[in-house]
Amino acid sequence: MDTGATNPGGMSTGDDPVSVAAALSGEMTVSDIRLTPEVLRAQASTARASGNPQMAASLERAAEMCALPDDDIMVLYEALRPHRSTAAELMVWVERLRAAEAPACASYVADACAAYQRRELLRPAADLHATDFL
Repeated sequence: MDTGATNPGGMSTGDDPVSVAAALSGEMTVSDIRLTPEVLRAQASTARASGNPQMAASLERAAEMCALPDDDIMVLYEALRPHRSTAAELMVWVERLRAAEAPACASYVADACAAYQRRELLRPAADLHATDFL
Protein backbone atom coordinates (compact mmCIF):
# COMPACT_ATOMS: atom_id res chain seq x y z
CA MET A 1 0.00 0.00 0.00
CA ASP A 2 1.50 3.34 -1.04
CA THR A 3 1.25 5.89 1.77
CA GLY A 4 2.36 8.82 -0.37
CA ALA A 5 5.49 9.24 1.75
CA THR A 6 8.83 9.81 0.06
CA ASN A 7 12.46 9.37 1.08
CA PRO A 8 15.21 12.07 0.76
CA GLY A 9 15.59 11.25 -2.95
CA GLY A 10 11.88 11.83 -3.59
CA MET A 11 11.10 8.16 -4.29
CA SER A 12 7.84 6.79 -2.88
CA THR A 13 8.32 4.71 0.26
CA GLY A 14 5.25 2.54 -0.43
CA ASP A 15 5.29 -1.02 -1.79
CA ASP A 16 9.00 -1.78 -1.08
CA PRO A 17 10.65 0.68 -3.49
CA VAL A 18 14.11 -0.67 -2.67
CA SER A 19 14.67 -3.63 -4.94
CA VAL A 20 17.24 -5.02 -7.33
CA ALA A 21 14.81 -4.40 -10.19
CA ALA A 22 14.46 -0.71 -9.23
CA ALA A 23 18.24 -0.33 -9.04
CA LEU A 24 18.82 -2.04 -12.39
CA SER A 25 16.12 -0.03 -14.14
CA GLY A 26 17.55 3.26 -12.85
CA GLU A 27 14.30 4.00 -10.98
CA MET A 28 16.25 3.94 -7.71
CA THR A 29 19.45 5.91 -7.05
CA VAL A 30 21.83 6.31 -4.12
CA SER A 31 19.83 9.30 -2.86
CA ASP A 32 16.81 7.00 -2.54
CA ILE A 33 18.50 4.92 0.15
CA ARG A 34 20.61 7.61 1.80
CA LEU A 35 20.12 8.02 5.55
CA THR A 36 19.25 11.46 6.88
CA PRO A 37 21.10 13.22 9.71
CA GLU A 38 17.93 13.01 11.79
CA VAL A 39 17.73 9.22 11.43
CA LEU A 40 21.42 8.84 12.27
CA ARG A 41 21.07 11.06 15.36
CA ALA A 42 18.06 9.02 16.51
CA GLN A 43 20.09 5.84 16.06
CA ALA A 44 22.94 7.45 18.01
CA SER A 45 20.56 8.25 20.85
CA THR A 46 19.34 4.64 20.90
CA ALA A 47 22.92 3.33 20.88
CA ARG A 48 23.89 5.61 23.76
CA ALA A 49 20.79 4.60 25.77
CA SER A 50 21.67 0.95 25.11
CA GLY A 51 25.14 1.40 26.59
CA ASN A 52 27.08 1.63 23.34
CA PRO A 53 28.80 5.05 23.38
CA GLN A 54 31.29 4.11 20.66
CA MET A 55 28.51 3.28 18.21
CA ALA A 56 26.69 6.47 19.24
CA ALA A 57 29.78 8.58 18.52
CA SER A 58 30.23 6.90 15.14
CA LEU A 59 26.60 7.55 14.19
CA GLU A 60 26.88 11.19 15.30
CA ARG A 61 29.92 11.64 13.04
CA ALA A 62 27.97 10.02 10.22
CA ALA A 63 25.14 12.53 10.78
CA GLU A 64 27.64 15.39 10.46
CA MET A 65 29.08 13.88 7.29
CA CYS A 66 25.66 13.97 5.59
CA ALA A 67 26.26 17.68 4.92
CA LEU A 68 29.61 17.04 3.21
CA PRO A 69 29.95 16.41 -0.52
CA ASP A 70 30.53 12.74 -1.37
CA ASP A 71 33.82 13.60 -3.11
CA ASP A 72 35.15 15.27 0.05
CA ILE A 73 34.27 12.21 2.11
CA MET A 74 36.21 9.96 -0.25
CA VAL A 75 39.24 12.30 -0.25
CA LEU A 76 39.15 12.44 3.56
CA TYR A 77 38.91 8.64 3.71
CA GLU A 78 42.05 8.41 1.58
CA ALA A 79 43.80 11.11 3.67
CA LEU A 80 43.19 9.09 6.85
CA ARG A 81 44.92 5.98 5.55
CA PRO A 82 48.36 5.41 7.13
CA HIS A 83 51.29 7.19 5.44
CA ARG A 84 48.98 9.12 3.07
CA SER A 85 49.00 12.54 4.77
CA THR A 86 51.31 14.83 6.66
CA ALA A 87 50.27 16.23 10.03
CA ALA A 88 49.76 19.61 8.37
CA GLU A 89 47.46 18.10 5.73
CA LEU A 90 45.33 16.41 8.38
CA MET A 91 45.12 19.64 10.36
CA VAL A 92 43.81 21.39 7.22
CA TRP A 93 41.03 18.79 7.25
CA VAL A 94 40.36 19.55 10.92
CA GLU A 95 39.81 23.23 10.06
CA ARG A 96 37.66 22.39 7.02
CA LEU A 97 35.46 20.12 9.12
CA ARG A 98 35.09 22.76 11.83
CA ALA A 99 34.11 25.30 9.17
CA ALA A 100 31.55 22.81 7.83
CA GLU A 101 30.03 22.57 11.32
CA ALA A 102 31.24 18.99 11.78
CA PRO A 103 32.97 19.29 15.18
CA ALA A 104 32.83 15.58 16.05
CA CYS A 105 34.46 14.72 12.71
CA ALA A 106 37.06 17.46 13.24
CA SER A 107 37.88 16.08 16.68
CA TYR A 108 38.16 12.56 15.23
CA VAL A 109 40.65 13.69 12.57
CA ALA A 110 42.66 15.67 15.14
CA ASP A 111 42.79 12.58 17.38
CA ALA A 112 43.83 10.45 14.40
CA CYS A 113 46.59 12.92 13.57
CA ALA A 114 47.94 12.74 17.13
CA ALA A 115 47.78 8.93 17.13
CA TYR A 116 49.49 8.76 13.73
CA GLN A 117 52.28 11.01 15.04
CA ARG A 118 52.83 8.75 18.06
CA ARG A 119 52.83 5.61 15.91
CA GLU A 120 54.84 7.16 13.04
CA LEU A 121 52.03 6.65 10.53
CA LEU A 122 52.18 10.10 8.97
CA ARG A 123 53.73 10.78 5.58
CA PRO A 124 56.88 12.87 6.11
CA ALA A 125 56.41 16.45 4.94
CA ALA A 126 59.35 16.11 2.52
CA ASP A 127 57.91 12.98 0.85
CA LEU A 128 56.82 13.52 -2.72
CA HIS A 129 54.53 11.22 -4.66
CA ALA A 130 54.46 10.75 -8.41
CA THR A 131 50.97 12.28 -8.37
CA ASP A 132 52.39 15.52 -6.86
CA PHE A 133 53.76 16.29 -10.30
CA LEU A 134 50.50 15.83 -12.21
